[in-house]
Amino acid sequence: LGVPFVWNFTRLYLMRRGHVAVELSTFPQNITGTLQGFNPERYAGLHASDAQTSDIFAQVGRLLKSRHSPLPRADTLYMTGHSRSAGPTWPYMDTHHERFRLRRGAPIYDGFFPETSRTAARFGPFPNAAVPTLQLNSQLEVQEVFAQDGIDYRKPDSDKPRKPFRLWEVAGMPHHDSRENPLYQREPCDLPLNRFPYKPVVIMALDHLIRWVTEGVRPPHAERISVIGGPGGEIELDANGNAVGGVRTTYVDVPFATHSPLNSGSDANCEVLGSQQPFSLDRLISLYGSHDRYVGLVDKRLDRLVRKGWYLPRYARELRAEAAAFGGFAP
Repeated sequence: LGVPFVWNFTRLYLMRRGHVAVELSTFPQNITGTLQGFNPERYAGLHASDAQTSDIFAQVGRLLKSRHSPLPRADTLYMTGHSRSAGPTWPYMDTHHERFRLRRGAPIYDGFFPETSRTAARFGPFPNAAVPTLQLNSQLEVQEVFAQDGIDYRKPDSDKPRKPFRLWEVAGMPHHDSRENPLYQREPCDLPLNRFPYKPVVIMALDHLIRWVTEGVRPPHAERISVIGGPGGEIELDANGNAVGGVRTTYVDVPFATHSPLNSGSDANCEVLGSQQPFSLDRLISLYGSHDRYVGLVDKRLDRLVRKGWYLPRYARELRAEAAAFGGFAP
């Protein structure tokens, strides 16, 4: 159960594997602004408060797993959300996951996937739950919540039966995707947008969670993004200006630009779209020597990432093609 962002990021993966996504939103503005704005008469009596949110998630989850479900054979449910919409995951896990159950004590939700959870991270570490939880954060959560605000949302990974948990922080990843978003093919911000390959990382993480729940295959552990001084400190950057540590991709390991979660501009979304500063031709030549060597290093790094479970082969092929077509070495 989630909102359109997670569906948008993972839709092709989900549909190819026969999964179904259900959008469930209890935000009051979605009712008063969206539904009542669309059909004031039909939705005039509809309302929901923050205090009802976890109850609603429990009721809908029970329905989907019951014999009255509109989705037959909904045997496994995952609660997810992106950004602010990941916020309801935290209180549900804290107050409702153990309290509200199916017959014979089975959980309503079999896994939790709070994704790029800037809002939820401000609550602090996620509560323990006796089902797999994979928290995927972008570099912006580390920058704004952990480093800037000094809120320590991190907790150790665990494989214990009562609290299976992974925290992955992705180096170079902005809070929101602009790579394939038609609204941001132009550059509306002060700096060029961060075109980090967002969707493959979210898909990879969700794939690990699903296999953890359904097959018992434990996801790998990842280093945290390095923050000098701990909470309230500064993210450590390498010689190319990219973050040290965290979940890695070729965008930070074989970089052609500095990838930052920060940006500014008149568009309100600039702060969540991040920025990238392309390297000059001289810089690229000093790093790689030639286009062919750059492509070879991308291929080699992708081979290792795929082998270690940090990238799915289908999407690795897209990065290989992108590297082959990269025009930064042209004089």
